[in-house]
Amino acid sequence: MTKNQGGSGRNFVLGAFIGGLAGAATALFLAPKSGKELREDLNEQAMVVKDKTSGYTSIALDKGSELAEYAKQKTISLSQAVSEQTSQLTDKVKITTEELSDEAAAVKEDVLNELEDTGEELLEEVAEQAKINEQEKNLL
Repeated sequence: MTKNQGGSGRNFVLGAFIGGLAGAATALFLAPKSGKELREDLNEQAMVVKDKTSGYTSIALDKGSELAEYAKQKTISLSQAVSEQTSQLTDKVKITTEELSDEAAAVKEDVLNELEDTGEELLEEVAEQAKINEQEKNLL
């Protein structure tokens, strides 16, 4: 229910009360009764209006309680859904971080191995070139 629907129930109760009072006042002015009879009739009408108003008040309070409970349950449900989604997202981020970390470590290891191999090849080439230079020097 929306806020306007709750207000219309209250307006209905107010309208019923005012209508009851108007009816009682009309009966007072139009009835050819003695003062005592008229007062008794007015008291009866006032009691009827009071009973009806109490009934509507009870209904309105019950509906209000139902709506409050419904809102509470929806809030709990929404909170749980958000919590679950947050947990799932956190788990995905952890897994992705671990995968990226493992991949970075593998790439680092590959790069280090490649550098080591390249360094060894360069050392061999330098040593070979030094031998060639030494041999050329001895020939001269």
